[in-house]
Amino acid sequence: MTTKRSKYFKKKKEDEESSSESQDSYSDASYKDNSSSEQSGSGSRPQSETEYPESEDGIKVKRRRTDSQVSTPEREDYSPGSMNPKSLKFLELLKDNNNREWFNENKHLYDSSRKDYESFIDELVHNLTQYDTEVPELPVKDFTFRLYRDVRFSHDKTPYKTHYASVFSRTGKKGPFAGYYITISGESCRIGAGYFPFGDRDTSQRKFQVLRDEIAQDSSRFKSRLTKIQRNSGDAIFTSSHQNEQGIIEEFLAVNEFAAMKRCPAGYEKTHPDVKLLMLKSFIIRRDIDLQILYKEGGAMIVAKLMAEMTPWVSRFCSSC
Repeated sequence: MTTKRSKYFKKKKEDEESSSESQDSYSDASYKDNSSSEQSGSGSRPQSETEYPESEDGIKVKRRRTDSQVSTPEREDYSPGSMNPKSLKFLELLKDNNNREWFNENKHLYDSSRKDYESFIDELVHNLTQYDTEVPELPVKDFTFRLYRDVRFSHDKTPYKTHYASVFSRTGKKGPFAGYYITISGESCRIGAGYFPFGDRDTSQRKFQVLRDEIAQDSSRFKSRLTKIQRNSGDAIFTSSHQNEQGIIEEFLAVNEFAAMKRCPAGYEKTHPDVKLLMLKSFIIRRDIDLQILYKEGGAMIVAKLMAEMTPWVSRFCSSC
């Protein structure tokens, strides 16, 4: 017996699809507007001191608030191998003014900041491929995430992220493979590597079968790889010394527990001494680096070298993910 869907059901579905499309089109349109404003040049931007009041350090911004201000960096301030500190000042301002009205009024700041970031990422990828040939030299957009947030199903309705982020795997930011990542805000920078369960990455039982079997049978190789990477980094990834294996494992679990299973996966003993490792669905290592490194000449090359210290983790252990 076949049943017909009511007209109400059909209309409701169409309304939901229309709403979803309007949300996506808004973000896409805003992103295109930013790109077009970059190409239009300074002639399309108001230059009066009234609209862009100047602060003590020569920084201009269009805003209604009276706290810290920042200007659009001039093109000669940019260097492909480093970031301009003014570019990250924009993210600090956005944190205090996370609304569409302020953002649209100061879109010229975003345009310059974003262009600086993408130039830095392009140089970073070029250097990273020298250490890990699995990372392809794709267009920058295939590595970087947009600043616009999808607020449809989030309790946090602020429209913009307050940091830049990129992922570098053999298929860029998308795909099922392990890789590297970087996040940059106005206050900090973090790099990491491994397998992270974001986007369309698979986190099913089958996905981690090989890695979990290896841990269940003999976890010593898994643990020794972590301690070796810690030693080669000069004890910079974990706070524990490379001689303190137990401390490193505890820190590794703390970093990845956000995506852990609530129960032991099927097929493994609940009493296994490393059951917490078996329950993980995220296998990342990470470290914070000083923003001053990004500002240095050749900063992208330095960051690539720091990421390369994590390459054994990506290529040997997470290749099975």
